[in-house]
Amino acid sequence: MRAVRMPPEGKEKKPETNAYYLRISQKLQTAKYFILLFVVLAAALTFFAYRKNITYDNLRYLLRDADAAGHIENAGDKMTYMPSKNNFYTSFRGDVAALSEGGLTLNRALGSRSYTDAFSAKAPVAAVSDKYMVVYDVGGNDFYVYNSLGRVYDGRMEYPIYDAAAANDGHFALLTKDAVSGYIVYIYNRDFHLVTKLSRQNDIADIGFADKRLYLCELRLAGGYLTTDISFFTPGGAAVEPFATEVGFPLSFGGVGDKFYLLLSDGLIFYDKSGEKTLSTSFISGEPTQFACGDNALAVVLDERGADAMLGVYVYFANGESYSVSAEYGLVDLCMRGNRLCLLYDGRLLLCGKDERREIKIGDGGLALLETGNTVTVCYPNYAKQYAF
Repeated sequence: MRAVRMPPEGKEKKPETNAYYLRISQKLQTAKYFILLFVVLAAALTFFAYRKNITYDNLRYLLRDADAAGHIENAGDKMTYMPSKNNFYTSFRGDVAALSEGGLTLNRALGSRSYTDAFSAKAPVAAVSDKYMVVYDVGGNDFYVYNSLGRVYDGRMEYPIYDAAAANDGHFALLTKDAVSGYIVYIYNRDFHLVTKLSRQNDIADIGFADKRLYLCELRLAGGYLTTDISFFTPGGAAVEPFATEVGFPLSFGGVGDKFYLLLSDGLIFYDKSGEKTLSTSFISGEPTQFACGDNALAVVLDERGADAMLGVYVYFANGESYSVSAEYGLVDLCMRGNRLCLLYDGRLLLCGKDERREIKIGDGGLALLETGNTVTVCYPNYAKQYAF
């Protein structure tokens, strides 16, 4: 029998090292670090190259699609909320917000409910931007600030609130009125700190944000004529800057494309950034009854009371182009969808363009029409429904 030699007690035999596999292991480890470094550099370069496309809206749609994949059975094109005689509807970041006397309901574009928030208001209204939605009670003292996840701030003003505005960079403003000192505009930054308080003696018809500045539409009598003064104020700045003065009553002011517009009770004016007029037209055939502003166009409805008993709807673009369509009486609401016009009637929707006119049947009783991304949303007393053309 062959004897087996055992190693001495307390000593273990070390495994033999294979030089070939050792070299392979070292090369694999080096390759791993090179690949990790390449992934980090590629991610950094991709982020830098496409940084303009990394926006809240794109991330929101990514999360929305992920949420829809996980809750496909709850997806739909119908949203519900509590009915109220004073309901106010608006689009916030592509979702639908319904305000009532009892609070707020925010519904995602796919129909699932994001959140509800309770408050008491007689006439709730909202000012929206890409950052925040500011809700206030007209003539009341309370206001509430929301993002897509819920309420992020609230406050109570010393004087009643009559208007509000929200900017895409997070600034927002509240217009209040004191019986003694007149109108006071409070401007807050994105962190909810009060940065400016403006006191104005003239009546203020409207406030808003355009081109990252707060605008004021003020009214006064000059030479027996009602005069509108448009001025701008940069948050954190020192002085209010005059922009334009026109005779007439202002219905709306704001930005369209690379221009500013001023809609008066008897005409429309477009300005460039320096205040020079690029378009000026008078409404000879009728008076404006409704209007809607899009990214690049403004639509104005005129009650022309002609022999054909039709409404005239005129669409004006920032580049100076325009077109018009005839509409029947009974128009409930309208909105711009790109370069095309959407008209809401009881039981039907019209999509109109320069050389286009299409109609679809919808449910009766629609109260408001919102542009929500790739669709339009019709708001009813207790629900909203999306329609795609």
